[in-house]
Amino acid sequence: MTLERCSECDEPTGRAGVHDDSLFLETPLDALGPYCLECYESVQEDICGLCGEGGADKVPHPHYWPNEERPTTDIVHALCEQEECRRAHAELTEDQLRAALESIRAR
Repeated sequence: MTLERCSECDEPTGRAGVHDDSLFLETPLDALGPYCLECYESVQEDICGLCGEGGADKVPHPHYWPNEERPTTDIVHALCEQEECRRAHAELTEDQLRAALESIRAR
């Protein structure tokens, strides 16, 4: 039997090493882990709601373009948010852009 080690700190997880017993973090893109309990609790706090990776560094902006993907967590990477905002903006028709800007002005 192999000793399961935390993917973050490399310490033993204290788990049996079977997926049902292990601590994994489910993200929009993948399952990350296994983690020891301490790393599992800390890594959940900085998962980007757009890409699913750790290290998110800001609260998402409050306004969105039509078809802009909304984050699934309360924090995002600034770069992910910027790229998604640009993508959604680039796909707007003139009418959609005009309507979106008018709705922002009305707030």
